[in-house]
Amino acid sequence: PRRLPKKLFNICNDNINSLIINFVLSLPRDVEVDEKLQTLQDHILKYVCPRLVDNLLLTAAPCWILNDDQKVMLLKILLHPSMITLSTKFKLPSRDDFYEVRLKELKRLVVLNLSMVCTDEILEVVGNNCHLLQVIHIVSKIGSVTCKTKRQLNALKLKFFVSDKGLEHLYKCTFLKTVIMNKVTRSNCGGRKITHDGIRKLLRALPKLQFISYNDMGLVMEDGISENEKFNLLHLHDSHIKPLHIDTFVKHCPNIKGLCLMLPTDVGYWNPNACLFKLANSELKLSSLALRLFPADEAFNNFLTVKGLHLTSLCLSHDITITVETIYFIGLNCPHLEYLEVHFVIPGDQDDATLKAVKNKKMFTYLHSLKILGSLWNPQIIIPLCICNANSLNHLILLNRDYSKYIDELILNLLTINPLVKLRHITLLDGFCVRTETLLRFVLSMECLESIMVSNKLSYIDHLEQLKIDNNLNLNIKSDYMIGDDNRNYGNCLCYYWQKGSLGTF
Repeated sequence: PRRLPKKLFNICNDNINSLIINFVLSLPRDVEVDEKLQTLQDHILKYVCPRLVDNLLLTAAPCWILNDDQKVMLLKILLHPSMITLSTKFKLPSRDDFYEVRLKELKRLVVLNLSMVCTDEILEVVGNNCHLLQVIHIVSKIGSVTCKTKRQLNALKLKFFVSDKGLEHLYKCTFLKTVIMNKVTRSNCGGRKITHDGIRKLLRALPKLQFISYNDMGLVMEDGISENEKFNLLHLHDSHIKPLHIDTFVKHCPNIKGLCLMLPTDVGYWNPNACLFKLANSELKLSSLALRLFPADEAFNNFLTVKGLHLTSLCLSHDITITVETIYFIGLNCPHLEYLEVHFVIPGDQDDATLKAVKNKKMFTYLHSLKILGSLWNPQIIIPLCICNANSLNHLILLNRDYSKYIDELILNLLTINPLVKLRHITLLDGFCVRTETLLRFVLSMECLESIMVSNKLSYIDHLEQLKIDNNLNLNIKSDYMIGDDNRNYGNCLCYYWQKGSLGTF
């Protein structure tokens, strides 16, 4: 197959970004800097469509080149009054006064990412000026708690800057559909806090809200909600799930399509089987489900038997013992699955007989995204089991800690069964060792491949970069040390419904 070369648009976009970053790096620290930045912005906006300027900011990746002052300069160049999407791949500089001034000019924003810089004061500016917002990321800025003597009380005690008062300013943004925010913190926090009552008021004030990432929604709706209140929420997180919460969700969120549930580790808390049996017997027809700390046992199998037909997204993580039989049962009972994420925390038995049975079953036919993490699981069985029939697979992430065997033969054999012609993104982390020649052959065989991330422990990067240059490939190459730079990753339990970007992503 012929790999498509890098698109002219991407080449131009990357070159302009490089020129802008080099310009910022060359600027001296003097009083005339703002005038120079304004001159460059005027020049860019004169010749470049505003939507393309938004894309310049979205694709810029100067996190390891620019300091905070220089990032502010970059933002001054690329933020403009017609901006619709304000989001970056790099961590935003913490400059409260800068955002409070510049956001007043951005009245057309639809998507706004304030991750790790958000404060109540900034939200006040947003509420007064950005009334067209549909998606907002308001994870709070973080500081350290100090006493009057300015000495740190506890290195683990964090100070937050977003409270219920800040949420009140969002009431004016009546088009909001998605709110990404801090998870509930029960200890080791100080400063401002968001309460359950604050979340309830936000739900009532935003009738179009479909998703909020607050992870205590069961307790939010358990009290303080009148009998007849209905919300438009499509996806909920509940880190303290009880059987009673399932009934509450059915009553107050009739349109719900996805749940992310975590069983608390408190001794004597609800039996996980009670929650899964309640879910299986409820009226809910979930398309997306994420389970954390739930055992994959009889109750789980019963749920899949009853409700698996409706699932398109399934995530099982944290202390769940997944065996080959579990994967087989998922494939058998979830024929429409598009996203699957499993964590092999404790490897189960590897059974070759189960794999042979797959040949007569068309399982995982519609799988688009596969993420398998864990330690010492057998790739010779699990990978073919999940991928043999996945002709539409476009996103693959694999991690197998402490596994040291080469898997060249597995990869080459797999490609003869399923050439993965639609694969666009692949991440091969620890435990996936292949020879350089095999990896390069694999990359060249993928017609649609757009990005690849490999373990920094292996010397793949230089060879991949050279392959990219020699063949003019439209390929983004990363090593795993860059993972933390991308602030769009909100955690493993955001389900596939939202990853498809139906409400906008960052």
